[in-house]
Amino acid sequence: MAFANGLAQRGVPVTVVGADGTLVERLESGVEFLNLRGSQRAGRPAWQKLLNIGRYWFAYLRLARQRPDAVFHFNGLFTMRKGLGVLVEAWLAHRFIPRWWLSVHNLLPHNADTPLHRRIFSWVYRWPHRLVVHTEAMKVVLHAEFGVAPERILVIEHGIDQFHPPAPGDRDALCRQLGLPSDGALLLLMFGHLSPYKGADVLLQSVVRAGLPAGVRLLLVGRIGSADYRACLQAACAAMGEAADRVHLIDRFVPDAEVPLLLRGSAAMVLPYRHIDQSGALFAARSAGLPVLATDVGSFAQYLEPGRDVLVPACTEDDLARGLQVLVRQLNPEDRLHAVRTAQRWAWRATLAPYEQALAALVSGTGA
Repeated sequence: MAFANGLAQRGVPVTVVGADGTLVERLESGVEFLNLRGSQRAGRPAWQKLLNIGRYWFAYLRLARQRPDAVFHFNGLFTMRKGLGVLVEAWLAHRFIPRWWLSVHNLLPHNADTPLHRRIFSWVYRWPHRLVVHTEAMKVVLHAEFGVAPERILVIEHGIDQFHPPAPGDRDALCRQLGLPSDGALLLLMFGHLSPYKGADVLLQSVVRAGLPAGVRLLLVGRIGSADYRACLQAACAAMGEAADRVHLIDRFVPDAEVPLLLRGSAAMVLPYRHIDQSGALFAARSAGLPVLATDVGSFAQYLEPGRDVLVPACTEDDLARGLQVLVRQLNPEDRLHAVRTAQRWAWRATLAPYEQALAALVSGTGA
């Protein structure tokens, strides 16, 4: 949706294909919306999901026949997500969509770097006319490890759709929303779907070693990916002793409407990832001027500002403990408005300039 809004702001005609729950009201005026995916309600029987997938693909391929000159850009392969189903989804797009572009957010599915998945994605990445990635490092790996020709890879920096400058009272409002004490504590935030690759378990283990001041609380906000990982995080909290009183594990889906206050009311973002290529959470932090503590994985290092952000070598208890100490020591709430203004360079309307140029080259016949 943010990607579409950025293109629309640059004057590019855009159609968004979505589902019942798509937040249509957040689309720029002039963006066309087509609901082809229908209900995505959790807990549906398997047969309903399969029927819905079939209907979706039938409608999508019919749309491709109706609009043969359009670029059909998949923002990832989400129907099947991983396994052999991804191969089927990619083959259908390759076979029936004349101009198929694909965003590659992560080179392989999270927690699934297996020989089988490498083989599957080596085929998948051969088929789109263009692959869109967010970093130069990803382009290098696509070429070196998956054999994709560099001229088929378009690098578009991750962007920001909306900015959230903090205001007085945001922290207290966030504490009321989450049911936390309004005691003036600094809130360190880890936000988003909580899965093992994000390192929340190691972060919890590091809190006691860091010896954080009493006026600091750690918030882990987002749905936990599995029952096993939920048990892991709960056990880590239970082993923290008195420090557990300053850690808040909020295991639920966070609606988009709640995200701005979550960002504005926090003091910093923590990204203790074990591995990642690029993360939207980093740019969410930038949208609200939040300082960031991150591990040196993917392309995090090139987006952190020394003296304001903290980069640690790896997702280990020692590294994160030291990083937390430095982060808290150098927090300066007064610089956040300036940080939000600086982050304007990552607005989608700006980062999508190369994408618009690639579309123009395609229309003129000078681009593939």
